[in-house]
Amino acid sequence: MNPSFNVGRALSFAFEVFAARPYDFILMSIWTAIYGAVFTAIQVQAVGPELAAIMASQTTATPAGNMEMFDMLGRYFGQLLPFLAVGMVISVLFEAAWLRLFVRGESLSVFPFRLGRDEGVYAVSGMLVLLVLVVAMFIGWMAMMILAVLFAIGGTAGAAIGVFLGFLLLVAITGAAAILILPVPALSVLSGRIALMEGVRGARQVFWPLLGSAVVAVIIAFIANGLFSGLIAFMPFDQFGQMPDGSQAGVAGLLGYFMIVHLIGILPAAILRGVASYTALRIADEQRPPSDPVN
Repeated sequence: MNPSFNVGRALSFAFEVFAARPYDFILMSIWTAIYGAVFTAIQVQAVGPELAAIMASQTTATPAGNMEMFDMLGRYFGQLLPFLAVGMVISVLFEAAWLRLFVRGESLSVFPFRLGRDEGVYAVSGMLVLLVLVVAMFIGWMAMMILAVLFAIGGTAGAAIGVFLGFLLLVAITGAAAILILPVPALSVLSGRIALMEGVRGARQVFWPLLGSAVVAVIIAFIANGLFSGLIAFMPFDQFGQMPDGSQAGVAGLLGYFMIVHLIGILPAAILRGVASYTALRIADEQRPPSDPVN
């Protein structure tokens, strides 16, 4: 018997969580917006000039030009690496706290973050999810190359058709893998253990309604991203944090913009998290033995 799945409930699950525990939801939203704004503002202020220089570079394809570009890239990634490392650790703490609220309905303290089993389970399941996605993308890329070579027998037009069909296949393979692993982190936090196979098996049983829910959630995220892009036009600095005179905006100047950005981003993130959490709860209900009462 397949787990029950209602697309409307999946997309509205975040609002159900808010209605059930508004204080905890608002608390996590405030923490998320503050952290996101401060962290992103500091990051842009630190690495923005290097990224702007890379994007504005007009170096030619000469050995000297290539060496200059590699030098800029090296400096940029060297500055970015500490932010990536810190961001990955903090994101585990935040998402584990969010999932405790979404899948367990736990009341949160004023400082809702901790280092414990949930964070470990989420981190490991997240790495497994990332590994699955990388493998799926590699398989899709190989399939695209094979199609391109096969269709290239028909000439330039055939090669173009092969690349196009291969790209569609790459998107389909990667997208299918993303849907199958979508509930894995939430199900792992819910069950307190790594639930990769259970999550993939359950997602496969509700694949099409889950796909439809995820597509709607992603569309909402794209709309929010469009708002971010439009908002930057009203700021005194560009997307790299640079002022018209070429100077770098200060952290305080960037903070207000990124606070708005992260506040807007809470809703699409919550909807997608709600879809994943709803799916995890449906899978858990299906796998629970009949003698185990549903809480």
